[in-house]
Amino acid sequence: MQGKTTLSRILRSLEKKEHHEDFESGKFDITLDDDQVINDIQLEQSNLNVRVYNSDYRKENLSILYDKEGNIRPFTILGEKNIEIEKEMDNTNELIKGLNKELGNIQEKTGIRWEIKQLDEAILKTENNLKKKFTEKASQINRDTELFKSTQQKKQYNRNDLEKDAEIAKTLTASDKQMYKNTLNDEIKPIIEKNDLKDNEESISSITKETNELLLKDVKPSNTIDYLLENNELQQWVKEGADLHRGKRNRCAFCQGKLDDELWNRIDEHFTKESEKYAGQIKILLDKVQKLLRYWEDKTLANKDQFYSKFHNEYEKVNEQWSQLRTRQIENLKYILEVLTERKQDIFSSVNLELNKINDISDEVTQCLEKFSEIVDKNNAYSGNLGHEQDKARNELRLDEIHTFMEAIDYKNQLIDIGHKKKQKEDKDERKDEIIGEIEKSKNYIKGLESQINDEEKAVNQINLYLKSFLGHPELSLEVEKQNDGKDKHAKFSIKRNNEPAYNLSEGEQSLIAFCYFLANLKDITNPEEYIIFIDDPISSLDGNNLFYVFSLIDSEIASKHYKQIFISTHNLDLLKYLHRINTPTNNNKWNNKFFVIEKRRDMDNNLNSNIIDMPDYLRKYSTEFTYLFKHIAIVATEEQNDSNNHTFYSFPNTARKFLESYLFFRYPDHTLKNDKRLKKFFGEGLETVSFINRINNEFSHGENQFDRLERPIDIPEFKKDAQLILTRIAEKDWEQFNSLCSSVGLNAEEVSEIYNHRESYEKEYLK
Repeated sequence: MQGKTTLSRILRSLEKKEHHEDFESGKFDITLDDDQVINDIQLEQSNLNVRVYNSDYRKENLSILYDKEGNIRPFTILGEKNIEIEKEMDNTNELIKGLNKELGNIQEKTGIRWEIKQLDEAILKTENNLKKKFTEKASQINRDTELFKSTQQKKQYNRNDLEKDAEIAKTLTASDKQMYKNTLNDEIKPIIEKNDLKDNEESISSITKETNELLLKDVKPSNTIDYLLENNELQQWVKEGADLHRGKRNRCAFCQGKLDDELWNRIDEHFTKESEKYAGQIKILLDKVQKLLRYWEDKTLANKDQFYSKFHNEYEKVNEQWSQLRTRQIENLKYILEVLTERKQDIFSSVNLELNKINDISDEVTQCLEKFSEIVDKNNAYSGNLGHEQDKARNELRLDEIHTFMEAIDYKNQLIDIGHKKKQKEDKDERKDEIIGEIEKSKNYIKGLESQINDEEKAVNQINLYLKSFLGHPELSLEVEKQNDGKDKHAKFSIKRNNEPAYNLSEGEQSLIAFCYFLANLKDITNPEEYIIFIDDPISSLDGNNLFYVFSLIDSEIASKHYKQIFISTHNLDLLKYLHRINTPTNNNKWNNKFFVIEKRRDMDNNLNSNIIDMPDYLRKYSTEFTYLFKHIAIVATEEQNDSNNHTFYSFPNTARKFLESYLFFRYPDHTLKNDKRLKKFFGEGLETVSFINRINNEFSHGENQFDRLERPIDIPEFKKDAQLILTRIAEKDWEQFNSLCSSVGLNAEEVSEIYNHRESYEKEYLK
């Protein structure tokens, strides 16, 4: 690296992400505060935001010095930016074109609009086909009295009714379907009386108890006829015969034997009154059981046909239960008759009633009759509700018919297909709206870009503001010229002086315009805290007034902003003096002014190297040429020559001359005094002193008049004596100023003042 311009070009390569054309093979490494390293290989990958102002920037943006014809080549970099905007607009228009292609056209049968139309037509076709079938089916239902009955409130059954019923359609079992059809065929039936449902007869439990008690009685004759006891049939035959003959015949109707009193007495003794009474009790109980048996044999429920078909199933279940109970009750009664009859035939023999053969079903009979009674009640009530029930039956049959119809036309799958197509259409409609939104957004973006193009006037006005208000050059200005060559629309900028095209701009004027343009370009940075600004020699070819104006611009337009970092390089000590007073941005806590110098040295191989080092205090703190010259005189007076200060010794004659001119002028400001007079007043009137001063003023510092002087080697001891003499005189004449000068360049005046002790020897040695 050579100097500040080279350093600026490294930063410029980071800004443009490409190598400088004169340093294609240049290599560098930059270490950031997070230890990230950026080098010449990673230019394109670098995300460092940099803006650089240097000579290359001026050449690229103000080419007047490089135009072969000597005319002004228009200052068009803003226009070039607009060309980039035009390209962005073209790209956006291409995007819009692609979106419009995706959107398509119905007439051309392309794009998403055509796809939506096809889906609309397919959906409409399926829906119309279903509507047609629904209309036909609704008309059929309207004519079928089993499915629909016209009423005052609802005279017609139409497609809308069918569409509503389709949502609740269901299938019926065969039995339910037949039941509902039977309901429709029902007519009003007579009220079923419930008298025959009453069980007024004696219960089986009481008969059983009475029978068992009677059979347990033991009946014995007073004087028995043994052969009758031994033959129950014969005994029964005699008893019956006695009943047939007593008081009616005196001879036996069978054998004509005489029925005398003796025989009757024997029969009566065998068949006592007790036995007669017992026989009568059995007869009475037999009659009661027989009567109860006849009751159960004759007892039936109301006929099934007396009930509405709706209740037939319930009737059949109860009737079946009743039949089973009736059979069991008859069996119970027949068994009791059988046992009683057996005892009747032989009253003197005991007969047991086996109770386990008798089932008391009284509770079951009661429950069964209660169920039947409920059915009768519902059936009787149903007569008043038949119309409603038949309407319900028609509704159920109609829903079943509609369910069958929907399966026949594959209604469910058709609805699924319609739903799928509607979802496709919905997605495409959504995408269509997105495309329209993107197109609108892109159009608005283009409008925004167009407004940026129109901001050229604003940019030019900003540059002119800098030229007129800050730099005091109202005669210079930029103007916008719109260009349209048939291919591209863009803007160019011309430089005017007093509203006329400006030719033969001075270097200073070019520098001012270029720097103002650079500042105007910084206005487009929206995130300055992410940007590094590097300004190289902003006051090139400027006089003192313009130098201060440029500093004012730097101070107000750059330093006061919160940029990430700002670098300003210069060789001008006056600008350095102003930079000491630069503003510190209040909104940047990391701001820390630092001062550096680039020191050039040759190595052992005579290669020139540059190092960035901390700026010496005498420059950093007191940046005037006067203190700078004093420092170099002090170096020659107090140090030995070496490689690091060789240039200071070499330039000593000029340094001494310039320092003495300034110092003596301020000490003796009388303008009538010439330089020689001032030298004599300060150093004395002796010839030796005058000779010494003349050599400094003439021989040492003006080589053009003595070419042989430049060919002779530098007399280092002579320079050191001269430097010490200058310091001695200043210390002798004005110790306070001498002390201040030493402090300004980092020297201790007391240490330097040791030369007082040897001043006379210095002068004598020198004057030899």
